[in-house]
Parts: sequence; structure tokens; C-alpha cells
Amino acid sequence: MTHSVSERKIRCPACEKLYPISKLREHQQRCPEMARLDREIPERGRNLRK
Repeated sequence: MTHSVSERKIRCPACEKLYPISKLREHQQRCPEMARLDREIPERGRNLRK
């Protein structure tokens, strides 16, 4: 397995797996848990500023 190891991997906060950046966006579109987190995180930030 000698494919680009230099590509950064990012952990999906929803399912705790590491994905290369190129695959992460594709994964996020399929991962329902990720979509839920995406909606929750900005709301959490707004609540802190009150």
C-alpha cells in the first residue's frame, strides 16, 4: 500500500473514523450523524454568546 500517505486524514466526529480529506466530504454527505452534528455545532456556539 504505497498511496499518498502525505494526504492528511481527518476524523469524522460522528463515527470516529479517519478519512482522507478527499473522501471526507463525500463521507459527510452520506453520514446522517455528521449532518446532525453540523446543525448542532453552530447552535451550541450561539448559545454560549447569550
